[in-house]
Amino acid sequence: MASAFHVALRLLQLMSSILVLGLSAYLVHHFTDVQRQNIPTALDIELDLLVAISTFSLLTIYCLEFLPYFGNIVLNPYHEFFAEAAVAGLYFGTFIALAVSVSKLYKCTSPLCAAARADTVFAALSYTAWITSATAKAMRVSHRNKEEHRAGYVREDMEKNKA
Repeated sequence: MASAFHVALRLLQLMSSILVLGLSAYLVHHFTDVQRQNIPTALDIELDLLVAISTFSLLTIYCLEFLPYFGNIVLNPYHEFFAEAAVAGLYFGTFIALAVSVSKLYKCTSPLCAAARADTVFAALSYTAWITSATAKAMRVSHRNKEEHRAGYVREDMEKNKA
């Protein structure tokens, strides 16, 4: 059974990933289809990466939360930690790059620039949620390993005393 903290964190990850995906897709769509021009080079790669990373984030949430219940598979805690840390790292790099690119557009006051700034903020929120989740998973794995290690020593000591 998942704790309330875990559920709230997953909901925050889900909502922020959907917001980042929506804002990034809106910006890419507007620059490529509506204006019929290329995306400004300052935002080109970052927006494409945010679309890809938020999609990967949604797939990761699906794999971490729904596959164990409906797919009857058991996930290794180390794999779960790696997936959460990978998403956090990808969000971190991309939101920093987007923040640098958006800061170069200091004279821009259009709604598109406001959407790009909001996209940066929600990407930072996503990073915070994913790094919190990865840290909590690392603490659970570390605590479990300590318990197994202590139990192993107790078992070995009992076997020595029997002999």
